[in-house]
Amino acid sequence: MYYYQIENQQFTSFSPEDYTVPVDTRGFIYMVHDHTDPTFIKVGRTTNMQKRLLGYNGDRPRNPVQIVAITTMFQDCIEVERRIFLALSAYHEKIPTKGTKEWYDISCKSYLLKLMAAAEEEFELSM
Repeated sequence: MYYYQIENQQFTSFSPEDYTVPVDTRGFIYMVHDHTDPTFIKVGRTTNMQKRLLGYNGDRPRNPVQIVAITTMFQDCIEVERRIFLALSAYHEKIPTKGTKEWYDISCKSYLLKLMAAAEEEFELSM
């Protein structure tokens, strides 16, 4: 453990930036469909799809949220997700969503699948 100390009335060299844990940006891009609201699909990122599905379905008796598609693991899924949302921004204004940028009208499904496939070709995958 390191302490911030005073030596001879001077502070010792200490930089808080040296104690920042780097963010792990690896993860997956996924698309899910909620069968209780069949007009929408959701796109997002996760590091653990099983946990993500449990979050959607945890207290529901029939697990209505199902995976439509999931990519292989990206080295920087945060950037991939950002770029997918950017590509969808034209749709966001024209096609109704559930009030967030992650839920899209089902008519976007084929376009989203193409974006996910293109991302796998363009971005660095994590092995």
